[in-house]
Amino acid sequence: MATVCVLLGSTGYDGFAGAPFWVNALQTSPLGRTGLGTLGLLVAIGGVAALYTACLWAAGLIGGARGLTPRFAHSLVPIAIGYLVAHYFSLFVIEGQRAVILALGLDAQVNQDVVSAGVIATVQVLAIVAGHVIGVVAAHDRSVRLLEPAKAVAGQIPLFVLMVCYTLGGLTLLFAA
Repeated sequence: MATVCVLLGSTGYDGFAGAPFWVNALQTSPLGRTGLGTLGLLVAIGGVAALYTACLWAAGLIGGARGLTPRFAHSLVPIAIGYLVAHYFSLFVIEGQRAVILALGLDAQVNQDVVSAGVIATVQVLAIVAGHVIGVVAAHDRSVRLLEPAKAVAGQIPLFVLMVCYTLGGLTLLFAA
């Protein structure tokens, strides 16, 4: 669970780090760029972990089960993968060419226009949405197995709301960049 929260929090922070107000805060902070940047990263990771833990605590309370936090960690993995694909797709496409050129010793140039901005945006949105849909399905499957049958649907609501918030947050970071 900790690894997945670090993946989500650090990828979210990386998307947020380019926001003009954050760059300004980093440049003017008495903590220095490194100090405030590290603090921001830790807050992002801690925020992901705290929200996840709180929602699963609420799900357990509603659904009549305890100790759910580690049992649902798998539902965050597709979300983390979706964020990673969305965030690093264009870098992979451009720098991947450079890696192949260097590795094979080719006399070629990197084609910056190999994919259009529209294709990149489409891949990013689809990766985030697909990751969240798969995460919701995985969480639903686990909920029906772990929560009391009469309360299983209601117990899923806190985690569902969290995943919708993660989706909206991811898309906001994507479109704000």
